[in-house]
Amino acid sequence: MKTILLLITVIFLVLTIRHLMLKFFMNIVIGRKTFNFRQFDKEKYHQLAPADDFSDDWITKQELTTLRINSSRDGVNLSGHFLLAEEPVRTIILFHGWRSEFKCDFAEMAENLNRNGCNLLFVEQRAHGNSGGKYIGFGALERYDCIDWLKYLTDTNHNLPIYLAGLSMGASTVLMAAEFDLPETVKGIIADCGFTSPYEIVIKVANLYHLKTRTVNHIDRMCYKKTGFNLNNLSTLRAMDNCRVPILFIHGTADNLIPFEMTVKNYHACRSKKKLLLIEGAEHCKSFSHDKKKYYETMCSFFGWNPILQNDG
Repeated sequence: MKTILLLITVIFLVLTIRHLMLKFFMNIVIGRKTFNFRQFDKEKYHQLAPADDFSDDWITKQELTTLRINSSRDGVNLSGHFLLAEEPVRTIILFHGWRSEFKCDFAEMAENLNRNGCNLLFVEQRAHGNSGGKYIGFGALERYDCIDWLKYLTDTNHNLPIYLAGLSMGASTVLMAAEFDLPETVKGIIADCGFTSPYEIVIKVANLYHLKTRTVNHIDRMCYKKTGFNLNNLSTLRAMDNCRVPILFIHGTADNLIPFEMTVKNYHACRSKKKLLLIEGAEHCKSFSHDKKKYYETMCSFFGWNPILQNDG
């Protein structure tokens, strides 16, 4: 009898520890940042998030107007920051990456865009910064938020051409949003180092921690219980099959987190007007800083803008 009780106790402890480990990793992947992930594992942090060797001085000095809307899907409060151009001719809605922030991801290119007639709406993605939400959706939830921001601009009589732009997870956010019927005011999308599906990129993160695929499948089921979406049910590839707006795909060939081949797959799946820019030797989220001139001139050419590159060093 004692042996049976001991065995039951051991099994219970093993299952409990396993569940806690799965929950811990799930929180690393999709939970709002409740611990200092950078200090927890510095080596992994720099593989999973953009390097923080940037200066946000220019953005910090600008007069940003804070905007707040509620998600039409689940009521989550969303925060954004609007920067008006001196002579605006277009508006760009920018979506930052996983566990990052707009001041980091767009610190370098924002000045060039703004001085070339671009109003900028910096979105703080759900479960990041001042936006609400407990869980990150890897684009699956955020694609609805993207539509809500477009609706906000439409409802406030915004009549300029609109472009969607995203970096890393933000790129996949805008690509997944392209599956919907976008307003006619949306003239194009810029997707820099996006992934093909939440499942594939979570598998990549899991590999860094030497976790097996079946472990990710367990985490996927936990994600569904918390958020209502499965990591493996959505992909940018499916969205590209239904996309009807021009897309500029950008990726650095030295990206050690999201393989540039994922962007190549997205490019080939896209059925609308498209262009692919691969920046040789650029690491994750570093294509603009690696080759500012080529990046910006390609973007301007694709959308028919007249490029003036500021601070090209």
